[in-house]
Amino acid sequence: VTRRELTRWFAPYLVVQAIASEPGDPAALQMQRLMDWPMRFVPVVESGRFSRVVDKQALAEQIARIFIREQVSRAMSMSH
Repeated sequence: VTRRELTRWFAPYLVVQAIASEPGDPAALQMQRLMDWPMRFVPVVESGRFSRVVDKQALAEQIARIFIREQVSRAMSMSH
């Protein structure tokens, strides 16, 4: 499958339903967007442009790691 084919297949979703990744978005918000996505493969939009298509499970694992880092960082800052 080429990038061009993926872009064509997902074109109807890219504007309103793609998983948008904006700098500074909390991981919990990204995870909520992902859980609302109905298909196994997820088109990702970064800075308003189509970036790539990824496996939903793999993206969930990546976001979970970010969420854990955010929580640990928050806990560490509160303990000082």
